[in-house]
Amino acid sequence: MLNSSDSVAEALSELSSQPESKQSLLCPSAQADWKGARVFGVVGGTVKEPRVSYFAEPQLVTKEILDLTSPVSPTEVLRIAAPCAKSSCQHFDGMNCQLVSRTVAYLQPVSEKLPPCQIRTSCRWWHEQGKDACFRCPQVVTDSFTDNEKIILAATLCS
Repeated sequence: MLNSSDSVAEALSELSSQPESKQSLLCPSAQADWKGARVFGVVGGTVKEPRVSYFAEPQLVTKEILDLTSPVSPTEVLRIAAPCAKSSCQHFDGMNCQLVSRTVAYLQPVSEKLPPCQIRTSCRWWHEQGKDACFRCPQVVTDSFTDNEKIILAATLCS
């Protein structure tokens, strides 16, 4: 696991220099233990109205970062991106991410301009839903305990 900021910058530079077709699109609602996971934001606000503050540079997930979130789950307070799991993910329908489709359908925008997100160019949500996803992204919490019905509906799998 990489620990120094120089190593993180080097790894990110190498990833961004690959042609788009060879890069795996990133899931912006990934788990901390996924291969290639990196933190790109921290959740603030309230349980009812969470808001993500985006990092200037995504950081590879390390034990030190995970320890900072204790006693809660990292995905309650961090936004983490990792290569999309595609067919291994319950939200993937074989072509698209249904989580972002439901997010755009059920949640109102919370931003009028694109957030300062550093994963946008490789983000699956951006590639599938464009700015509509980005305008809603700051309110997304991967593991949320909200009672907001629209957030619950967006996160719930359709059968």
